[in-house]
Amino acid sequence: MSEVSKTETPGTQIPLATAQDRARRFRETILGLPDYPDNTSKTKACLIYKDDIEGLISEGPFDGIRCYLGLRFDNELNEQVISLMMVRTELQADGTYKDIINETDPTNSGIFDFTAPCPNTCSPTSPLNII
Repeated sequence: MSEVSKTETPGTQIPLATAQDRARRFRETILGLPDYPDNTSKTKACLIYKDDIEGLISEGPFDGIRCYLGLRFDNELNEQVISLMMVRTELQADGTYKDIINETDPTNSGIFDFTAPCPNTCSPTSPLNII
């Protein structure tokens, strides 16, 4: 296992080798927990469709998007899968980003979960999938 870099800047492109190392460490650490006994069929990635991204963007003004990690039950796989819940954020005067969430309307919360988990949406030849 390679050393974890302390100097990488979030939001920048990273080399393939760095991405592969991160994906490998995720699988070894998270997917190796007792609740994940069979690493070969568990969530490795989430696909986000272009239409869904455009829908999130069209919701209104924002300064960023925050992704929260969660677990949800996937009926097709008959198991829990990792999901990404996305919210738009607004830059505050103090430099922090506040989530834009409507807490009064559960059908229009501003929280989106339109990720499709891999397996089932994996790219079979991706160097991040076949590590």
